[in-house]
Amino acid sequence: MSFRPTGPPIPKPSKPKPRKAPHPSSPGKWDYSIKPMAYVFPQFHPIIENDIFWGENFTEWTNVNKTTYNNFGQEIIRPSEEVGYYNLLDLETRVRFRKFAKEIGLYGFVYHHYWFGSPVMDKVLLKLLEKDGEPNTPFMLSWANEPWSGQWDRENHDDVLMNQNYGGMSEWREHFNWLLPFFKYPNYIRNNGRLQFLIYNPLHAGYVGKRMADAFRKWAWEEGVGPLDITEAKMENDRREDRGVADGMYEFGLRSGGGKDMAAWTNIRRTHPIYHRGVAVSWDNTPREAMDGKGTVSFFTHCKLWQNVIQEKLRQIKLDPNRRGEENFFFINAFNEWGEGNVLEPSKQWGDCFGRALSSALEHAKTVPWKDEIISAGEKMAVEIDEDHMDQVDVCVIVRATDSTKQFSYADPVSLSEMLDSLKKQQNKRWRAVVIPTHTHLNGQHPSLIKDHVIAAHDARLRYFSPPLPIRKMESPTSGGWMAVDWMILNMERLASDCARASRLLVTDFDMTYSPETFNLVARETGDSIHLPDIMGLNYETLLNIMMTEDSSMPWDARCARIADGSADTCIPAAGDLPDAALCPGALFLDFKKFRRGRHRFVGLGLELLWDLVEVDGWSWETTQNSACHMRHARTPTHCNRVGKFWIDVPEVANGKGYEYWSGCYSLSTFVGKYGNSLNGWDMDSWKKEPWCLRLQEGKYNEVIRWDLIFGEMLEVNFDKESKKKGDGDDGDTSDAVSEKLLNSAEEPDSQENDGTPPGERSDRPR
Repeated sequence: MSFRPTGPPIPKPSKPKPRKAPHPSSPGKWDYSIKPMAYVFPQFHPIIENDIFWGENFTEWTNVNKTTYNNFGQEIIRPSEEVGYYNLLDLETRVRFRKFAKEIGLYGFVYHHYWFGSPVMDKVLLKLLEKDGEPNTPFMLSWANEPWSGQWDRENHDDVLMNQNYGGMSEWREHFNWLLPFFKYPNYIRNNGRLQFLIYNPLHAGYVGKRMADAFRKWAWEEGVGPLDITEAKMENDRREDRGVADGMYEFGLRSGGGKDMAAWTNIRRTHPIYHRGVAVSWDNTPREAMDGKGTVSFFTHCKLWQNVIQEKLRQIKLDPNRRGEENFFFINAFNEWGEGNVLEPSKQWGDCFGRALSSALEHAKTVPWKDEIISAGEKMAVEIDEDHMDQVDVCVIVRATDSTKQFSYADPVSLSEMLDSLKKQQNKRWRAVVIPTHTHLNGQHPSLIKDHVIAAHDARLRYFSPPLPIRKMESPTSGGWMAVDWMILNMERLASDCARASRLLVTDFDMTYSPETFNLVARETGDSIHLPDIMGLNYETLLNIMMTEDSSMPWDARCARIADGSADTCIPAAGDLPDAALCPGALFLDFKKFRRGRHRFVGLGLELLWDLVEVDGWSWETTQNSACHMRHARTPTHCNRVGKFWIDVPEVANGKGYEYWSGCYSLSTFVGKYGNSLNGWDMDSWKKEPWCLRLQEGKYNEVIRWDLIFGEMLEVNFDKESKKKGDGDDGDTSDAVSEKLLNSAEEPDSQENDGTPPGERSDRPR
């Protein structure tokens, strides 16, 4: 982001006239809350600096009207008729800011503040101190402490228009004196009584900025305005600890992680005890780069997808809030950055869709419990378990989790968190679950992130166990993790005796979720386990199910429509006649007592074991007659959109070197990685109407389906290859002898199973 000089130096403002206004400090009771804040770019009025640098009467509107389309053929975002090309000094405009902010659920505004030895672009800020005081909402200031160059949004040290120098003690004091009337103003925001002041680029301020912050805090006390928090923007690759500790940190959309890919904004982790999350709205700075064509665009921006990103960010706040007494500000960049195509204000193209999306996300957040509520529910569940004496457990769940050092990656911890939440929402509460990392990186790092998610669930029915390192080292991300599963089953009586007494076993993965009624199928009151089949198949949806419905003769207009109307029928029963590679273990309830009596092993066989159980041992296998879809994979269309991603529905076509087109769940970055930085051939008109799914344009689609190598012709061969490669029935270089030795060596002497069956009657056939 770059900021334009738009105002001449003006003398220090006079003392504001006192008037009544709601004091925006922390609530009297120490309770949690979320306060959404939107950034305001205080320009949109002609000033001397812009006249000098860019021509007489230049404003941001000059840039916006330079061009009509960006490099991807998308229309430049322009204000709606009700917004118009306003002058931000006009009272009517500032009143409209207040009304719209209230309508969409904003708590207040953050105004960019500019200081180059004297105030610049401050006329709008000074209006806050005048009699009308509009927008009459709570606000805080953010110092946009960067030099201004002749090139928008790119550092060019040879083209500096105004340099950002920090000076010494006297310059700091002059700056503080200018800020003081704002700090004293009733609408200025406090956090638990402390004034809030933001630093946009702490890296640029460096060590000098830290010392200046110390002086600001001292002077704030001496002037009687109370304590002052100076909170820094989180910047990627910024080693802030080299300069000293900040009072807090906040996310500034696009520069705190994830770039222009909104789906990646949910991956940013807390980096300070006082931490405020944030997002951007969208991005298209073509207006500022119209002459050189170097504008950058987030071309998969849509208010409906953005709403899901906001919902996930708000969920993160509620599950990991700042400590009681501290605010949880949620910073949105921006309210009116029209030159960046980054606006909450109503536009010609989107109307008030982004504003309504924010409002809906805030309403949805009310259904998400705060961390303390989750802890209370966990305490209640622990009491229920203790009173029940754990005599009856219907399902023992073993969750295979990937040992990953990634932080909040889409395919790992976020999915694990959602998976555990789906267990907690089961109507049948008589279940237990153990989460195990199935492999490790060569450096042997402990999978602490997985354990953190289990602990954060605050549920006594969930536990974490780590198989011995030699076992995890022998596994790989594609081996299926069967040796780790076998180790857990062998040690279940010792480590999780209540899980060991369950009537049913469910081996699943971190990226699966279950509908709330799923465990009712094996509840004791539904029918004694004696009357249930040895293997019960659930209805399930995975990525492979969707691939199996692929038909190269499918008409163009069925693409995406089949996902929206459900005609794709991708939720199928886990029947015994499915190919090995298509079957999913997480869609099968196994008779756990019978499984343990038989001393069966998955290692070396994987899911082929199930066919052995049926064909050799005579196990019964039936699918449920229930029509619900019980299990879904995280990367299927149903779940794809939950963090701002979209499904691509295309014919799966190979070109001899790889798959030219591939259906799946995509975000901006994964789309660019697969298909390049171009929208040629894609049906963006239909995507804008319904952003959950993207298809090819009709002409391109007809061209593609004429290609010779269609994925459907290769599917049967690929099933066999992928099965061996991914290891549902193959554990890499692990031999049966080595596997059995490791499993036995991992057991403690007192961990041998004792289910009442005489040893001589057990099957000793290693699995």
